[in-house]
Amino acid sequence: MRLINGDGQREWLSLSASAARLTADDWSAVTWPSPTGGHPLYAHLVATWIRKLGPTLLLITRPSLDAPLQSTRFWGGTRMDLDVQAFVDILAVRWEVEPCFEYQKDLLGSDHYQLMTATAVVRFWTLTACFLCFLEEGRASRDGPPLTCGDVRHALQDQHRSNLLHWLQAQFASGRTVAQLRAQFAL
Repeated sequence: MRLINGDGQREWLSLSASAARLTADDWSAVTWPSPTGGHPLYAHLVATWIRKLGPTLLLITRPSLDAPLQSTRFWGGTRMDLDVQAFVDILAVRWEVEPCFEYQKDLLGSDHYQLMTATAVVRFWTLTACFLCFLEEGRASRDGPPLTCGDVRHALQDQHRSNLLHWLQAQFASGRTVAQLRAQFAL
């Protein structure tokens, strides 16, 4: 990020180096909103220039003033007119969506798809919603400790692999050859 010193000199710093320079007076107490009432944290807001992003309103957060530098988080935005609490409020709403996208990337590998039309996007999200509904149904129907959708997916994959191996074993035991199975699968 670029800082402009008091004498007008420009200085480029890494985000962590910039955060390490901040004193206790540079931080503002804010509240990260949540349905349970929110939780306090400390934030510093600076309008800067970040390489490859351009003009950026940078929000730096940490859970407490004495928290280690490793717990510091950095958030960038293009709305340059926000105050620190307004930025945190917007970020909290946006953050509710981010785990959903991350979940989809983990479960479905959705980051490997490139959708070029609105129709493709609608189809992809429809399939995604159906698959997540299927996993949620599987999750709800299981007894025992609570499972995640990822746990259900892994259990289904293990069951399918086991079924395939049993089927292959039965095919070979009945005298079928690899060539016959290749032909059957059109490999």
